Amino acid sequence: MSRRLAAVIDTIQRDYHNDPSLESEAARRDRVRTLTQLRDRMAAEAWEAARVPGSVQSGTEAVAAVQVELVRAEDEIIMTEIIGQLPDRAVHDHFARQAGLLLDGEIPVMPECVYGGYKSAQYWREQLAARQIEPEVHLRGEEPFYHEVDPIEDVALPPRVIWSATDHAAALEKVATQHRLEPGQWIELEWPPRASLWSEGYAYRTTFEPCEPHAELDDRDEADESVVGECDDCIQPDWFVEVPATWNFTAEMTRFEVAFDHAGEEQHHEVERDSVEVFQYSELDPAQIVIGTWRARSMTQ
Repeated sequence: MSRRLAAVIDTIQRDYHNDPSLESEAARRDRVRTLTQLRDRMAAEAWEAARVPGSVQSGTEAVAAVQVELVRAEDEIIMTEIIGQLPDRAVHDHFARQAGLLLDGEIPVMPECVYGGYKSAQYWREQLAARQIEPEVHLRGEEPFYHEVDPIEDVALPPRVIWSATDHAAALEKVATQHRLEPGQWIELEWPPRASLWSEGYAYRTTFEPCEPHAELDDRDEADESVVGECDDCIQPDWFVEVPATWNFTAEMTRFEVAFDHAGEEQHHEVERDSVEVFQYSELDPAQIVIGTWRARSMTQ
Protein backbone atom coordinates (compact mmCIF):
# COMPACT_ATOMS: atom_id res chain seq x y z
CA MET A 1 0.00 0.00 0.00
CA SER A 2 1.06 3.58 -0.63
CA ARG A 3 2.51 5.24 2.46
CA ARG A 4 2.01 8.60 0.83
CA LEU A 5 -1.72 8.05 0.32
CA ALA A 6 -2.02 6.77 3.89
CA ALA A 7 -0.31 9.89 5.26
CA VAL A 8 -2.55 12.18 3.21
CA ILE A 9 -5.74 10.47 4.37
CA ASP A 10 -4.61 10.62 8.01
CA THR A 11 -3.90 14.37 7.74
CA ILE A 12 -7.19 15.16 6.03
CA GLN A 13 -9.13 13.05 8.50
CA ARG A 14 -7.40 14.61 11.51
CA ASP A 15 -7.33 18.28 10.52
CA TYR A 16 -9.94 19.08 7.92
CA HIS A 17 -12.82 16.66 7.67
CA ASN A 18 -13.64 13.82 10.02
CA ASP A 19 -15.33 11.39 7.65
CA PRO A 20 -17.38 8.98 9.82
CA SER A 21 -16.77 6.17 7.34
CA LEU A 22 -13.01 6.46 7.94
CA GLU A 23 -12.94 6.74 11.72
CA SER A 24 -11.46 3.29 12.28
CA GLU A 25 -7.91 2.36 11.34
CA ALA A 26 -9.21 -0.66 9.43
CA ALA A 27 -11.49 1.53 7.33
CA ARG A 28 -8.66 3.90 6.48
CA ARG A 29 -6.42 0.95 5.59
CA ASP A 30 -9.09 -0.41 3.23
CA ARG A 31 -9.42 3.01 1.62
CA VAL A 32 -5.67 3.25 1.09
CA ARG A 33 -5.63 -0.24 -0.42
CA THR A 34 -8.41 0.68 -2.85
CA LEU A 35 -6.70 3.90 -3.90
CA THR A 36 -3.34 2.14 -4.27
CA GLN A 37 -4.93 -0.34 -6.66
CA LEU A 38 -6.45 2.54 -8.60
CA ARG A 39 -3.04 4.22 -8.74
CA ASP A 40 -1.43 1.07 -10.14
CA ARG A 41 -4.08 0.73 -12.85
CA MET A 42 -3.78 4.39 -13.84
CA ALA A 43 0.02 4.20 -13.96
CA ALA A 44 -0.03 1.01 -16.03
CA GLU A 45 -2.49 2.49 -18.53
CA ALA A 46 -0.45 5.69 -18.82
CA TRP A 47 2.78 3.73 -19.31
CA GLU A 48 1.20 1.55 -22.01
CA ALA A 49 -0.20 4.61 -23.78
CA ALA A 50 3.22 6.29 -23.77
CA ARG A 51 5.08 3.31 -25.23
CA VAL A 52 6.29 3.66 -28.78
CA PRO A 53 5.42 0.52 -30.78
CA GLY A 54 8.56 -1.41 -31.71
CA SER A 55 10.79 0.47 -29.27
CA VAL A 56 12.96 -1.39 -26.79
CA GLN A 57 13.53 -0.15 -23.23
CA SER A 58 16.12 -1.38 -20.81
CA GLY A 59 14.92 -2.66 -17.46
CA THR A 60 16.21 0.48 -15.75
CA GLU A 61 14.41 2.73 -18.22
CA ALA A 62 11.17 0.79 -17.84
CA VAL A 63 11.28 0.96 -14.04
CA ALA A 64 12.02 4.70 -14.12
CA ALA A 65 9.14 5.31 -16.54
CA VAL A 66 6.75 3.34 -14.35
CA GLN A 67 7.87 5.24 -11.24
CA VAL A 68 7.12 8.54 -12.98
CA GLU A 69 3.63 7.35 -13.88
CA LEU A 70 3.02 6.08 -10.33
CA VAL A 71 3.84 9.52 -8.90
CA ARG A 72 1.64 11.25 -11.47
CA ALA A 73 -1.21 8.87 -10.69
CA GLU A 74 -0.84 9.50 -6.96
CA ASP A 75 -0.86 13.25 -7.54
CA GLU A 76 -4.11 12.97 -9.48
CA ILE A 77 -5.70 10.66 -6.90
CA ILE A 78 -4.81 13.01 -4.05
CA MET A 79 -6.36 15.94 -5.91
CA THR A 80 -9.50 14.19 -7.15
CA GLU A 81 -10.22 11.30 -4.79
CA ILE A 82 -9.05 12.77 -1.47
CA ILE A 83 -8.87 16.58 -1.50
CA GLY A 84 -11.47 16.81 -4.25
CA GLN A 85 -14.00 14.93 -2.11
CA LEU A 86 -13.83 17.42 0.75
CA PRO A 87 -16.70 19.84 1.37
CA ASP A 88 -15.89 23.14 -0.37
CA ARG A 89 -15.53 25.03 2.92
CA ALA A 90 -13.76 22.38 5.01
CA VAL A 91 -10.21 23.70 4.71
CA HIS A 92 -11.24 27.37 4.76
CA ASP A 93 -13.31 26.92 7.91
CA HIS A 94 -10.41 25.09 9.56
CA PHE A 95 -8.01 28.01 9.08
CA ALA A 96 -10.67 30.63 9.88
CA ARG A 97 -11.42 28.78 13.13
CA GLN A 98 -7.72 28.64 13.99
CA ALA A 99 -7.48 32.41 13.49
CA GLY A 100 -10.61 33.06 15.56
CA LEU A 101 -12.42 34.38 12.47
CA LEU A 102 -15.12 31.77 11.90
CA LEU A 103 -18.56 33.32 12.26
CA ASP A 104 -21.37 31.50 13.97
CA GLY A 105 -24.62 32.65 12.41
CA GLU A 106 -25.51 35.51 10.08
CA ILE A 107 -22.98 38.03 8.81
CA PRO A 108 -23.31 41.15 11.00
CA VAL A 109 -23.53 44.68 9.64
CA MET A 110 -20.00 46.03 9.60
CA PRO A 111 -18.52 48.12 11.05
CA GLU A 112 -20.49 49.61 13.94
CA CYS A 113 -18.32 52.70 14.53
CA VAL A 114 -17.63 55.07 11.61
CA TYR A 115 -16.80 58.71 12.28
CA GLY A 116 -16.70 61.37 9.56
CA GLY A 117 -16.57 65.15 9.59
CA TYR A 118 -15.23 66.94 12.67
CA LYS A 119 -14.46 63.77 14.66
CA SER A 120 -12.51 62.34 11.75
CA ALA A 121 -10.66 65.63 11.19
CA GLN A 122 -9.63 65.79 14.84
CA TYR A 123 -8.47 62.18 14.74
CA TRP A 124 -6.24 62.82 11.72
CA ARG A 125 -4.81 66.01 13.25
CA GLU A 126 -3.73 63.98 16.27
CA GLN A 127 -2.32 61.15 14.14
CA LEU A 128 -0.34 63.50 11.91
CA ALA A 129 0.99 65.53 14.82
CA ALA A 130 2.15 62.33 16.53
CA ARG A 131 4.17 61.48 13.40
CA GLN A 132 5.56 65.00 13.16
CA ILE A 133 3.68 65.73 9.94
CA GLU A 134 2.19 69.19 9.59
CA PRO A 135 -1.50 68.59 10.41
CA GLU A 136 -2.94 70.64 7.55
CA VAL A 137 -6.43 69.24 7.85
CA HIS A 138 -9.75 70.89 7.07
CA LEU A 139 -13.24 69.98 5.94
CA ARG A 140 -14.16 70.28 2.28
CA GLY A 141 -16.92 72.74 3.15
CA GLU A 142 -20.26 73.66 1.64
CA GLU A 143 -19.21 74.20 -1.95
CA PRO A 144 -20.98 72.41 -4.82
CA PHE A 145 -17.64 71.41 -6.36
CA TYR A 146 -14.18 70.75 -4.98
CA HIS A 147 -11.78 73.23 -6.57
CA GLU A 148 -8.42 72.92 -4.82
CA VAL A 149 -5.18 72.19 -6.70
CA ASP A 150 -4.62 68.52 -5.84
CA PRO A 151 -7.17 65.92 -7.01
CA ILE A 152 -9.50 65.20 -4.12
CA GLU A 153 -8.80 61.46 -4.19
CA ASP A 154 -5.11 62.23 -3.55
CA VAL A 155 -5.67 64.32 -0.44
CA ALA A 156 -8.98 63.18 1.08
CA LEU A 157 -8.51 61.44 4.43
CA PRO A 158 -10.85 58.52 5.15
CA PRO A 159 -13.45 58.47 7.90
CA ARG A 160 -12.20 57.08 11.15
CA VAL A 161 -13.32 53.47 11.47
CA ILE A 162 -12.97 51.42 14.64
CA TRP A 163 -12.56 47.88 13.34
CA SER A 164 -13.29 44.86 15.50
CA ALA A 165 -12.40 41.18 15.23
CA THR A 166 -16.02 40.57 14.27
CA ASP A 167 -15.63 42.99 11.35
CA HIS A 168 -12.60 41.03 10.17
CA ALA A 169 -14.55 37.77 10.43
CA ALA A 170 -17.53 39.29 8.61
CA ALA A 171 -15.32 40.59 5.81
CA LEU A 172 -13.61 37.21 5.46
CA GLU A 173 -16.97 35.45 5.27
CA LYS A 174 -18.25 37.94 2.70
CA VAL A 175 -15.21 37.44 0.48
CA ALA A 176 -15.24 33.65 0.87
CA THR A 177 -18.90 33.61 -0.16
CA GLN A 178 -18.38 35.87 -3.17
CA HIS A 179 -15.22 34.11 -4.41
CA ARG A 180 -16.08 30.46 -4.83
CA LEU A 181 -13.82 28.10 -2.94
CA GLU A 182 -12.71 24.82 -4.46
CA PRO A 183 -12.14 21.85 -2.13
CA GLY A 184 -8.81 22.25 -0.36
CA GLN A 185 -8.70 26.04 -0.69
CA TRP A 186 -8.92 28.84 1.84
CA ILE A 187 -8.76 32.62 1.82
CA GLU A 188 -6.92 35.10 4.02
CA LEU A 189 -7.45 38.87 4.17
CA GLU A 190 -4.91 41.56 4.93
CA TRP A 191 -6.34 43.58 7.82
CA PRO A 192 -7.32 46.34 8.41
CA PRO A 193 -8.54 47.33 4.95
CA ARG A 194 -7.46 50.42 3.03
CA ALA A 195 -9.82 53.24 2.14
CA SER A 196 -10.18 55.14 -1.11
CA LEU A 197 -12.62 57.89 -2.05
CA TRP A 198 -14.85 56.31 -4.67
CA SER A 199 -17.08 59.35 -5.21
CA GLU A 200 -17.06 62.81 -3.66
CA GLY A 201 -20.82 62.99 -4.09
CA TYR A 202 -22.80 66.11 -4.88
CA ALA A 203 -24.48 68.68 -2.64
CA TYR A 204 -25.56 72.28 -2.99
CA ARG A 205 -27.16 75.14 -1.08
CA THR A 206 -30.74 75.92 -1.99
CA THR A 207 -32.00 79.48 -2.39
CA PHE A 208 -34.61 81.28 -0.35
CA GLU A 209 -38.12 80.91 -1.75
CA PRO A 210 -40.66 83.32 -0.24
CA CYS A 211 -44.23 82.38 0.36
CA GLU A 212 -46.89 84.07 -1.77
CA PRO A 213 -47.58 87.02 0.60
CA HIS A 214 -43.88 87.82 0.93
CA ALA A 215 -43.30 87.32 -2.79
CA GLU A 216 -45.88 90.00 -3.52
CA LEU A 217 -43.81 92.62 -1.75
CA ASP A 218 -42.25 94.60 -4.57
CA ASP A 219 -39.86 96.38 -2.29
CA ARG A 220 -38.04 93.80 -0.15
CA ASP A 221 -37.16 96.54 2.32
CA GLU A 222 -40.83 96.67 3.28
CA ALA A 223 -40.58 93.14 4.69
CA ASP A 224 -39.20 92.61 8.15
CA GLU A 225 -36.29 90.19 7.54
CA SER A 226 -36.69 88.59 10.94
CA VAL A 227 -40.31 87.84 10.17
CA VAL A 228 -39.44 86.44 6.74
CA GLY A 229 -36.75 84.26 8.29
CA GLU A 230 -39.21 82.85 10.79
CA CYS A 231 -42.03 82.38 8.31
CA ASP A 232 -43.05 78.72 8.22
CA ASP A 233 -44.39 79.08 4.70
CA CYS A 234 -41.17 80.48 3.25
CA ILE A 235 -38.57 77.96 2.12
CA GLN A 236 -35.34 78.86 3.88
CA PRO A 237 -31.88 78.29 2.35
CA ASP A 238 -30.51 74.86 3.17
CA TRP A 239 -27.59 72.57 2.35
CA PHE A 240 -29.00 69.70 0.31
CA VAL A 241 -27.10 66.43 -0.18
CA GLU A 242 -28.20 64.94 -3.47
CA VAL A 243 -25.53 62.21 -3.63
CA PRO A 244 -23.52 61.31 -0.50
CA ALA A 245 -19.76 60.86 -0.72
CA THR A 246 -18.69 57.22 -0.93
CA TRP A 247 -15.61 55.55 0.51
CA ASN A 248 -14.59 52.05 -0.54
CA PHE A 249 -12.61 49.89 1.85
CA THR A 250 -10.55 47.19 0.17
CA ALA A 251 -8.26 44.46 1.45
CA GLU A 252 -5.74 42.21 -0.23
CA MET A 253 -7.14 38.72 -0.57
CA THR A 254 -4.82 35.73 -0.85
CA ARG A 255 -6.14 32.33 -1.89
CA PHE A 256 -4.19 29.25 -0.83
CA GLU A 257 -4.59 25.56 -1.48
CA VAL A 258 -3.41 22.55 0.45
CA ALA A 259 -1.13 20.06 -1.30
CA PHE A 260 1.14 17.14 -0.39
CA ASP A 261 4.71 16.42 -1.45
CA HIS A 262 6.06 13.02 -2.54
CA ALA A 263 6.54 11.98 1.09
CA GLY A 264 2.95 12.85 2.01
CA GLU A 265 3.96 16.00 3.92
CA GLU A 266 1.43 18.82 3.84
CA GLN A 267 2.27 21.95 1.85
CA HIS A 268 0.48 25.24 1.27
CA HIS A 269 0.56 26.96 -2.12
CA GLU A 270 -0.54 30.48 -2.98
CA VAL A 271 -2.78 30.40 -6.06
CA GLU A 272 -4.27 33.91 -6.24
CA ARG A 273 -3.77 37.41 -4.89
CA ASP A 274 -6.23 40.23 -5.51
CA SER A 275 -7.66 43.41 -4.01
CA VAL A 276 -11.31 43.02 -2.98
CA GLU A 277 -13.93 45.37 -1.58
CA VAL A 278 -14.99 44.50 1.95
CA PHE A 279 -17.02 47.55 2.97
CA GLN A 280 -18.54 50.66 1.41
CA TYR A 281 -19.44 53.76 3.40
CA SER A 282 -21.86 56.00 1.51
CA GLU A 283 -23.53 58.11 4.20
CA LEU A 284 -21.14 61.06 4.27
CA ASP A 285 -22.12 64.64 3.51
CA PRO A 286 -19.65 65.85 0.83
CA ALA A 287 -19.05 68.96 2.95
CA GLN A 288 -17.74 66.66 5.71
CA ILE A 289 -14.97 65.10 3.62
CA VAL A 290 -11.69 65.65 5.45
CA ILE A 291 -9.00 67.21 3.26
CA GLY A 292 -5.32 66.85 4.10
CA THR A 293 -2.18 66.79 1.95
CA TRP A 294 -0.74 64.13 -0.35
CA ARG A 295 1.80 63.31 2.38
CA ALA A 296 -0.94 62.87 4.95
CA ARG A 297 -2.91 60.73 2.50
CA SER A 298 0.10 58.48 1.87
CA MET A 299 0.22 57.74 5.60
CA THR A 300 -3.20 56.09 5.40
CA GLN A 301 -2.21 53.66 2.63
